[in-house]
Amino acid sequence: MTPLVHDGLVTLPLRNQGLNVIAAIYDEKSTNLNVFDKTEHLATLSFVLPHAAE
Repeated sequence: MTPLVHDGLVTLPLRNQGLNVIAAIYDEKSTNLNVFDKTEHLATLSFVLPHAAE
């Protein structure tokens, strides 16, 4: 399933119980092109979902 994006919010399916990690990367044009081509922003979120009862 493809993540859904609306008004800057992302909805995505999670298929794993236990540890999950989501990463987001945003590239923006550099304000100083003589030194850098772009600026990259990276954020990660890690969380644990409890295991379902068996």
